[in-house]
Amino acid sequence: MVRQMQGKRDINFGELKLREIYSKFGLLSNPFPVTGIAAEDPGFAPFDELITKELTAFVQDTYTRQFFGGFIIIGEYGFGKTYILKHLERRINESLMMRGEDRACAIYVMNPRSSADQFITSILESFGMHNFLVMAWHLVTERLAEELRIKGEALAKELTPKPMQLNFFDTQESRKPFVLRQDLLSNPMKFIDEAYRAKVNMARIAKFAEDTFLPIFKVPDIAKGLAALSHFGEADSLMQWVEWLNYTKFKRSIKKDISEQEFFHAVMTVFRRNGYRHVYVLVDEFEDIRELGKRERMEYLSRLRDIIEYNLEYFSIVLCVKRDAWDSIAEAHPAFVERFARGAELKDLSVEQAKSMIVEYLASVADKATKKSDDPLYPFTQEAVEEIVRRSAGVPRVILELCYILMEYAAQQNKIIDREMARQVDSIRESILFEKRRQMSL
Repeated sequence: MVRQMQGKRDINFGELKLREIYSKFGLLSNPFPVTGIAAEDPGFAPFDELITKELTAFVQDTYTRQFFGGFIIIGEYGFGKTYILKHLERRINESLMMRGEDRACAIYVMNPRSSADQFITSILESFGMHNFLVMAWHLVTERLAEELRIKGEALAKELTPKPMQLNFFDTQESRKPFVLRQDLLSNPMKFIDEAYRAKVNMARIAKFAEDTFLPIFKVPDIAKGLAALSHFGEADSLMQWVEWLNYTKFKRSIKKDISEQEFFHAVMTVFRRNGYRHVYVLVDEFEDIRELGKRERMEYLSRLRDIIEYNLEYFSIVLCVKRDAWDSIAEAHPAFVERFARGAELKDLSVEQAKSMIVEYLASVADKATKKSDDPLYPFTQEAVEEIVRRSAGVPRVILELCYILMEYAAQQNKIIDREMARQVDSIRESILFEKRRQMSL
């Protein structure tokens, strides 16, 4: 990996290969996360079947009725709350995102931030500001296509400067102005890019867009801001539009006030008019609001409840929170908690649940060419899993961490992982850490 180069040592990855020490177990690598924190979504269903059942029923109900639902997942650190949210996000988006006019999407939000307006901004950032702006401008080009169908060449001439008119005709088809071809109208950002390139009447397009946004956002300043087309190009316009989607920033400067619930309603309207029948907001680490002062926390919860009450259709929230934090929220603001009538509490894993989890991780890196055993738990024994669960108290994150350590040691020693090895996991951890430190010091 390190080679000589003109008297100097150089890093060379040309001969990099997967470590073969795991092939003795029929595996390509150590599948367990080194810190016990799982990847965003390894693809496994939650190992608590109750959680899977409850979340499935919740999504089915809210998607069908198109009415708000609040779901609470309670669990301590290390019990897999983030994993469950990321898995739910993937399953909703894979299954429901492409359903035409009956679509649904899930938006994962890492933490609730410090206020209701920042909460809205974090949703848009997680979904993707650019993605949202494409949806917003799709409403403009969709309406433009309808107006073109009705008015025809009259509308085309409004957008096309006379001196440049001959440059915009599509001679292969109907000789309509090039910027109004159907393939452009169905692709908002491409339409805007072509409009800039062709130097069409940008002020007229901006006014058309403003008239489209005003019934949605209600506030002229916002409609005009989202419709403004910079003279410098699409990228400059995009940056300006993003600023108008940052509720915290623009609300200080607009002439007419707009509340969080009204702005969020406008955001949901853009989703609905783009074919989304439901939007699921998945909020992780909601207990972080305890870092706020009592007054700020109460105001946040009150405004978040106002957002819910004002938008009881087409969206739902799933919150993950620790038990003590949820209890304190329930005591301080019962009206907010009432909107989360469904939920489940994560418990420590049983031996059978832990066994299923280990089997799933092993299967994810199985190598058929070097398979050594028909036992899906191999190289772990049933007794080793029992010991791992006992030492971890059934906490998923700790189970995964212990499995990583034991797998590393077993591969180095060419041994299966039995109860005796599991009992020595603490000393094994220290020896592995010592060896890594020694190698780093060389």
